[in-house]
Amino acid sequence: MAAYIAEGYDRFLCQENMQYCRQVNGSLYEIIDRLSCAFDEEFFSKEDFKYYKSEIISCVQLVNGYINYLTKSKSSFVMENSINYNTNE
Repeated sequence: MAAYIAEGYDRFLCQENMQYCRQVNGSLYEIIDRLSCAFDEEFFSKEDFKYYKSEIISCVQLVNGYINYLTKSKSSFVMENSINYNTNE
């Protein structure tokens, strides 16, 4: 998940950054689905499932907050200046 967010941060357009964050949310929901399957196969207890699911939902909420931040700041989004590594001064 962190890799998607980091890769999105490096994009020039804010919209691309938000798309990577939406992919993170999709991956988080896939994890919930896999946890549900594992619970159905009795790999862990219902309490464990509820705990893991709530942790993942918290992550989704954090990512959604970041997407909202990007949406609000989209008009003033500025890429960081690139570093000039030219050693021929």
